Amino acid sequence: MYARMSRARIKPGASAEIRLLCQQLGSQNAEFTGLKYWFTLINEAGEVVVLSVFDTRKDRDAAAGTNQRRWADAKHLLEHDPIVTNYEVAAVHEP
Repeated sequence: MYARMSRARIKPGASAEIRLLCQQLGSQNAEFTGLKYWFTLINEAGEVVVLSVFDTRKDRDAAAGTNQRRWADAKHLLEHDPIVTNYEVAAVHEP
C-alpha cells in the first residue's frame, strides 16, 4: 500500500468550515480507484493532516491532481500551502 500525507495550518476561526469541507469531500472519495483509508486529523493548534492510503502507487499517484485541486479550493481557509509527502506503507496493525 501507498500513502499520501498532506499537512497545513488552518486560519484562526476556520476550524468549523474546514471540518465541514472535509466531511463533504470524504463523501466524494468513491471517485478514487484503490483508496483504502482517508483520515482527516485536526488539533487544537489549528494543524490539519489528511492521510490517504491506496492499494498501489499508481492509484495514489493518479489521485494527485484531485488532491491538489481540493487543497486549492480550501486555500482561503489555510495559513499556507499544504506540505505533501508520499510514503510506502511498511506495516498495518489493527486491534
